[in-house]
Amino acid sequence: MQAKIVEKEALTAVGYCWKGTFEQAGAGEIRSLMSQFREKMNEIPYLTSKESILGLSFDVSKEGFTYYICREVHKVDELPNGMKAVSIPSLTYATYKHSVDQDIEESYSTIYKWMKEKGYAEDDKQKLTHFEIYPMKYDPMRDRPELTINIPIVTKGIKND
Repeated sequence: MQAKIVEKEALTAVGYCWKGTFEQAGAGEIRSLMSQFREKMNEIPYLTSKESILGLSFDVSKEGFTYYICREVHKVDELPNGMKAVSIPSLTYATYKHSVDQDIEESYSTIYKWMKEKGYAEDDKQKLTHFEIYPMKYDPMRDRPELTINIPIVTKGIKND
């Protein structure tokens, strides 16, 4: 699949927040957190969709990053035990669908290469660096990842195609 540009409306989501290093993530801490989340996600009130789980990466640095594994909600008035709410403004994204037969690092390289070739830049005003959408059927402890990768971008003055 070719990367493309999409506009996404603002959203609020509820789920677990994880902070750690890339080494911890690579060792399976996020997969484990997602597995725990799948067991508790039906406790979240006001879900907007039953079709996907969101993975949101914030504040990426050499030291690590913050990751939310969550579901989109209509509103927040109470949070299940151990969960937090997170809000994302309306943004423009470069998006790419990663399939189970692809290498995840290669998929991320593909979208960044495409962005560079098209003259798009990451939206560095956002603390959100990646927005992943997983199908509900994805089991992180059993399946190879299948997801849609979304990178916030700046398009001002750039021709969309």
